[in-house]
Amino acid sequence: MQPTITVTKVRPGMKALANSLELLTRKRVLVGIPATNAMERKRQLMSLAQTMTGKRRRRTEHMAVVSPINNAELLYILSNGSPLKHIPPAPVIEPALTDKQNQAKILPELKAAAQAAMQPKPNPALVERQLKLAGIVAENACKEWFTNPRNNWPPNAPSTIKAKGSSRRNIDTSALRQALTSVVVDSK
Repeated sequence: MQPTITVTKVRPGMKALANSLELLTRKRVLVGIPATNAMERKRQLMSLAQTMTGKRRRRTEHMAVVSPINNAELLYILSNGSPLKHIPPAPVIEPALTDKQNQAKILPELKAAAQAAMQPKPNPALVERQLKLAGIVAENACKEWFTNPRNNWPPNAPSTIKAKGSSRRNIDTSALRQALTSVVVDSK
């Protein structure tokens, strides 16, 4: 049996409170790689290859030409790993956003958005601005996660380091990190 609530009398401030809560709950801050940015990786790789020489240029051109995956798919593979390609999981978004130090940076922006919405006369533009700021802080936390020692990613294999010329895990061109972004959307 579902509980039911019947409202017989509404206090003067309750309608404003309900409107404020509705303003907040219909907005979502998303962090990731939108579909519009997903194919940017190939363009960036080709552009980068033009500035390189030698073995790294050939490898980068090869990645751009033969790689049928986009940045969103690449992030999924890196986050979940690939037993077929011997790639251990190295999640980015979820651990970056649940990290206590990163949450300490994001939560004040979300609190400011909530406070703006809960004013006697809520300012939807200010709420949107604060949510966008929270998204930018979260986006930057995810981008920094690639080099953050708290990510606890396993090191690259020696063969990968030799082929890549670097021991930095999941960073070849920084195109994937640059593709991460945030957006505020209406959920209804």
